[in-house]
Amino acid sequence: MNGIYKKEPIVSAPGVVVAVIAIVSIIHLIRVLGGSFLDHELINYLALYPYRIGPNSGDVSGGFFVGMTSLITHALLHSDWIHLFSNNAWLLAFGSLIARRTSRLGFFLLFIICTICGGLTYLAINGFVKSIVIGMSGAVSGLMGASFRFIFLELENNSIKNLQYNPRSILRLSLINALQHRKTMMATGIWIAMNFLLAVLGPRMFGDGGIAWEAHLGGFLAGFLFFGTVDRGHSQY
Repeated sequence: MNGIYKKEPIVSAPGVVVAVIAIVSIIHLIRVLGGSFLDHELINYLALYPYRIGPNSGDVSGGFFVGMTSLITHALLHSDWIHLFSNNAWLLAFGSLIARRTSRLGFFLLFIICTICGGLTYLAINGFVKSIVIGMSGAVSGLMGASFRFIFLELENNSIKNLQYNPRSILRLSLINALQHRKTMMATGIWIAMNFLLAVLGPRMFGDGGIAWEAHLGGFLAGFLFFGTVDRGHSQY
């Protein structure tokens, strides 16, 4: 029997999230196909190189100015396809939630703030080291931190319907109440513990190209703290 039905897309994500995924994926493809020289130049001018921000910044091409812009641009690069796909998957999950509660400008501002704070946290812990930091893990962690301000209220109601279709309708915990909310703090504690575990086991598991857990922590904290400034959903005062 014929009927009328509405075809739902397999993947439904806000345009701003799709745009970020497209940009970082295209850049990675260019690095793969563009040859070693182009790859080197992109890493040199986009990757976060803490040594370039320190007192000897003049010894490195691009100098201090590129050092400062790289606090943002390092999010555009990824070490390999697995790194890229992993970050894109997390961005699709948590970025979509946040993008549906903010304006496009608000989403980009939060993304950039979390990226910068992730980079600055890495610098604060490691100093002006001669290592390279790439990837949007700090930003993705920040979007996760932002989502922690409201997702557990919905999960307490044993429902994820609003998370899927109407996240703006979910109450956002005030910062004080979020710090007092048991499930929110429990999830935050587990996430922080996992990153400290990465700090200990990362060098053994991933060698010299370890995971920048410091950027995860800095980005997460920034998203958790600053989400209220860009959120357009229901809020708790």
